[in-house]
Amino acid sequence: MKDLKTSKQALIFSFGSFVLMFAQWLISVLLVRVGSFEAAGVFSLAMSISNVFIGFASYGMRNYQISDIDGQFTQLQYILTRTVLLIIALAGCAVYLSVSSYSTLERTAIMLYFLYSGSLYWSDVIMAAVQVHGRLDLNGYASLIKGVACFLAFMGSYIFKKNMTLSLAVMALMMALITAVYDVPQFRRFERFAWPRKEDISASLQICRICFPLMVAVILPVAVNAYPRRIINMTLGNEQLGYFASLLAPTAVITIVLPTLFAAFIPQLAATWTKNDKKGFMAIVSRCYLLIIAFTVFVELCALIAGKPLIRLVFGAELMPYYNIFYLAVLTAGLNTLAVCGQSVLTGIRKNMSVMLMSGIELLITIALSAVLIQKHGILGGAVALSIGYGVPALLQFGYILSCARRHFTKTEL
Repeated sequence: MKDLKTSKQALIFSFGSFVLMFAQWLISVLLVRVGSFEAAGVFSLAMSISNVFIGFASYGMRNYQISDIDGQFTQLQYILTRTVLLIIALAGCAVYLSVSSYSTLERTAIMLYFLYSGSLYWSDVIMAAVQVHGRLDLNGYASLIKGVACFLAFMGSYIFKKNMTLSLAVMALMMALITAVYDVPQFRRFERFAWPRKEDISASLQICRICFPLMVAVILPVAVNAYPRRIINMTLGNEQLGYFASLLAPTAVITIVLPTLFAAFIPQLAATWTKNDKKGFMAIVSRCYLLIIAFTVFVELCALIAGKPLIRLVFGAELMPYYNIFYLAVLTAGLNTLAVCGQSVLTGIRKNMSVMLMSGIELLITIALSAVLIQKHGILGGAVALSIGYGVPALLQFGYILSCARRHFTKTEL
């Protein structure tokens, strides 16, 4: 019965998270129709660059927070940590933009998208506390509301005024409003806000120390995703970046839905490891990996059978010369999700340094390949660089997880 309840809540959470992320993808799609590929490129750039700083603020903390089954830290201590990190990230983003070569529009778009994401990630830490109290479904409802409301706020503003800056500002305000009127009351059903005490500050510093490898492991994949986009933006222009982003965008069905399903089972995974339940641990891991592979194959078949008319309908005929890249984009998304799954497992069993190392390998491979391949093959080169960058660490992680499990469970059986 408990597994059934967890699965139901996981589906609600997954659906809500998918709507939230799908709404952002749909904005980039509709921008092509009501604006231009250049507008979609600016929106994609704003997401990619701001997410590097948001990755720092998130600090890889959510998976650690929800797998803290022994109550090592209080929920208020996690919230304090996230709040301070968001302030630092905001300052870092402002400094970066002040010395960058972006246009005024691009700088403004990046900062406003950061404010939108900052509100989202502050709400993330308080809703993680709600999950700890057994209500992951409330996370899903929150994401559903945010996705629909922020989509309507952005698109309504853009259609009415055709102003990217205004639309992003309205979307950021909408996210902050929903956080205040929905997320905070849900949190207060289970916890209470309070001014931090001396021991809370000390605990916050300890959280930062423990989760530092996870923070690096969050930032590096964001940088992996942003780096080919930056190279395309610099060498090929915003229009080609819009094509690239549009081809990768539909694969969000893989990279959003599956990781959110895994999130519900991270506490259970951590418990099987702590209790030395080899059968339970391996069952969760194997199901996650097999689900990713099966779903990726399914999406590839859908792309082969019905992908072309759908892409033409959504994006227009301009994207058709690049359609073959979409098959590679689906594979890339599957490999990315395998890597994310491996990181979640390693976090659950407290192999934080290994998570950071694997993310570093992702970035090094992507940097090494992107400039050369994009220069030679255009946006196809960017997709190839990403697929190899995600694929190699995903395989290494799987092997390392099996090795860790063999050593851990063999030792406890002796």
